[in-house]
Amino acid sequence: MKLFALPSAMVFACAVFLHAAERADVVVAQDGSGQFRSIQDALNSVPSNNMKTVTILVKNGIYREKLLVRNSRIAIVGENRDSTRIVYAELREQWRKSHNNSDWGSAVINIDSTVTDFTIANLTVYNNYGSLYGSREHQYALWGTGTRIIIFNCNILGDGGDTLSLWKTDGMYYHSNCFFEGWVDFVCPRGWCYITDSRIFGHNLSASICHAGSARMAHTFVIR
Repeated sequence: MKLFALPSAMVFACAVFLHAAERADVVVAQDGSGQFRSIQDALNSVPSNNMKTVTILVKNGIYREKLLVRNSRIAIVGENRDSTRIVYAELREQWRKSHNNSDWGSAVINIDSTVTDFTIANLTVYNNYGSLYGSREHQYALWGTGTRIIIFNCNILGDGGDTLSLWKTDGMYYHSNCFFEGWVDFVCPRGWCYITDSRIFGHNLSASICHAGSARMAHTFVIR
């Protein structure tokens, strides 16, 4: 399959995860021990023309913020998969009503269409709208139309549908050693996607997994 050099992707993800503490370019810590207290401020500090991957190490804590990723070649790495948590409550339909039916900004982590080579590793992303308000409608943890997106050793959680929605028509995605949880169509890539050594937990009996590959018959979604 045409997924971007899978062995290279796996080596890169492992290297970022294992050496983040030693090689971090930016540190985010709520106690002020890093350069920034918020992840978004760290993202905003990355130049738009950066040519090498900038690694942002996020120390343990609950970061109740929505992230807008506009620049390429960024890796966000948590200190601990379960203790580094990005949590935000957002209902897609509610957001779209007040933003001209746009999905940009409707997720916990939003990835712009121009973004490439973006990695998140060793943390939890959780859209908890349903737990707070009782809805099971569309609640994105990650949404975006960028490409070459790696998710490694993460918990990606949602209390409704479409938890993980990476929707570039010809996008390329690699996810390893992750736990995905949601309701309807909560793992639903477009383009090419490869998921390995992960757990997928659905709360209902209708579709948990959806692949929108109709734009091109060569597009493939493989789960190992």
